[in-house]
Amino acid sequence: MLTLCILFFVSEQLMHKYHPRVGHETGVIIILGFLFSIIYFFAHGETALEFELFQFRPHVFFNLILPPIVFNSGYNMRQKVFFANLGNIAITGIVVTLVNFVIYSVSTYYVIAKLNLTMTRFQGNLDPTIPVPETLPIDMSFMQVLMFTSLMCSSDVVAAVSIIDF
Repeated sequence: MLTLCILFFVSEQLMHKYHPRVGHETGVIIILGFLFSIIYFFAHGETALEFELFQFRPHVFFNLILPPIVFNSGYNMRQKVFFANLGNIAITGIVVTLVNFVIYSVSTYYVIAKLNLTMTRFQGNLDPTIPVPETLPIDMSFMQVLMFTSLMCSSDVVAAVSIIDF
């Protein structure tokens, strides 16, 4: 994980130094993560320890991974342009987030409730009594749909703002 963070910072500095005509830091990070995953998979294989090793731990994310990302974003931001447009950014962010939330919530709930969607889990079963692959119905309550769509809508605005070059 630390290796990926270092690669992120190095790649971002190279992008700022050489200004490539095509691409964005986000695309570079996706490609680096993909390559890192492939190398790790072929080096270590698929064991039960890996499933425990790569489980999401909120305290690691909020205390180790998120602070450098926030610091880096704040450090590279052009403050004069940002504060000159703060009102427009806030209003647009709030309105777009609310509209996206309503659209995502209604459409997600409708699709899950009316179309009887299923998901197939091809790997990751640590219990040998469960056959692989396993097809399960997607069963989400309305509250779970609202929580999921609120997460998607909040990250939409952050992703859009991160791509804009002030």
